[in-house]
Amino acid sequence: MVGLIESAETSLEIYAEVIRDDEIVAAFVAAESRGVRVEIVLTPDVDPVNQRVLASLREGGIAVHLVDDPYIHAKMVLADGERAFVGSQNFTETSLNENREIGIVLSETVPLERLKSTFERDATLEDLPPAE
Repeated sequence: MVGLIESAETSLEIYAEVIRDDEIVAAFVAAESRGVRVEIVLTPDVDPVNQRVLASLREGGIAVHLVDDPYIHAKMVLADGERAFVGSQNFTETSLNENREIGIVLSETVPLERLKSTFERDATLEDLPPAE
């Protein structure tokens, strides 16, 4: 997963249900800092750990879209519109390192176009205000 993130040169479009893995967060922020446009769509969660991670992502210049409807259960990393990881893994240490999860990396044009158009539509949904 980190290798895919590090390989991005222009853009990363990410769906996540939850992001709590420090290595993944650091990889997203590092990508943004090297000029990759990083954009994340996820469903809001008021858990304090999630709020800390969201603050770190936003401080790193990452566009975070909190979408309440539809509920974001998807897990995807689309790199440069050319390669996409799609799988069951949440971006948590447990999910990435301990659970039996499955994912695939796609590079075929038709599914990539579908993933990108769906992501772009969802990223334009009205963002919720940050939790207080």
